[in-house]
Amino acid sequence: YNQNPSFNIDVLVLEEFNKFKNINILLIKPNWKYQQEGRLQTEKESLAIHTRIKDILDICSIPYKELSSKDSLQYAKSMIYSTVE
Repeated sequence: YNQNPSFNIDVLVLEEFNKFKNINILLIKPNWKYQQEGRLQTEKESLAIHTRIKDILDICSIPYKELSSKDSLQYAKSMIYSTVE
């Protein structure tokens, strides 16, 4: 992904992203053993991707909530309901 970064594309993507009311949830890694089977990344690679995503959100000042997977559904539902009402 984004092997040849383009400032213009990045600006366009962020501009389009900001046209919408987004709910951004960054899942916290659970405290169980990483299961490699069926995954494309190793645990180390997965953590590096997670860190990169978090860095991009922070650099672009995109608000997000860090939640466990068990809490994320309830949070998302409450956020959706509050924006609809």
